[in-house]
Amino acid sequence: MVYSDVQNMKPTIYTYLDHRSFLSDWFAWKKTTNRRFSHRGFARRIGQRSPSVVVDVIAGRRNLTSDIEQAFIDGMKLSQSEARFFHLLLAL
Repeated sequence: MVYSDVQNMKPTIYTYLDHRSFLSDWFAWKKTTNRRFSHRGFARRIGQRSPSVVVDVIAGRRNLTSDIEQAFIDGMKLSQSEARFFHLLLAL
């Protein structure tokens, strides 16, 4: 496997102990796979008007409510198992 391929691999949620680190890495990965991907576009996809919700959650300035948590899970297209693990990360 080429080094650049390793850098472009989707982050595996099960290797994280912090949801903010996972979200940061997931967004960075998504940006490498789609140059047009943005926090604003993701915020719209999950039904939020402002991209600052996404940025603030990643930066630790805002916590995820259960509604926004589910929207993130749906927006990232996590499997049921990944969604359960993401929920556990939020509880840490």
